[in-house]
Amino acid sequence: MDKQELWEDLMFEIASTNIIKFDNREDKVFLGVGNKSAKLMFIGDDPNLYENGEGEMKKESSGEFFIKLCELVGLNFKNIYLTNFIKCNAKLSEMNSSEIDFYKDILQMEIALVNPTVIIPLGKDVFNILNESDDRIEDIRGNSFEWHGNIKLIPIHAPSYLIKNDDKQKGGPRWLTWQDLKMIKGEL
Repeated sequence: MDKQELWEDLMFEIASTNIIKFDNREDKVFLGVGNKSAKLMFIGDDPNLYENGEGEMKKESSGEFFIKLCELVGLNFKNIYLTNFIKCNAKLSEMNSSEIDFYKDILQMEIALVNPTVIIPLGKDVFNILNESDDRIEDIRGNSFEWHGNIKLIPIHAPSYLIKNDDKQKGGPRWLTWQDLKMIKGEL
């Protein structure tokens, strides 16, 4: 089975479950966007990171903001893979434990297909699910953690948090994220 068939099987697995709740017929199931062989993978928990599987960004969304921030630091979107923990238009805070376990399994399959060397959890919730911990973002952001298969986890602030908190002062969340992204670029 080639890699494209594995991606299609993964989409079928997601679409065929009854765990995903749709509000209307226009809701879609989607995986991430970007380079499916990227060494750098970002994982968020915000349904506004991207609009669909084609990578289209909603105007003034957290995804559009985040991609611009990455490009400013020199991380080209063509060289990264961006995905969301939840594979439909829902929020992580709305999920129960069996739903979270389902999405974690799907995410692990997605990670195996991309095979990155560095994963950037966007916010503490994604990091804590992947690392099975209960850490505060202030204690973990910008640090490198060894994960399965010699993959590094480097958590940073979630783009949605940065939009709400636009403190650009030295030591503020946006400044710290800027420093983190420069460090991540250096890791590659």
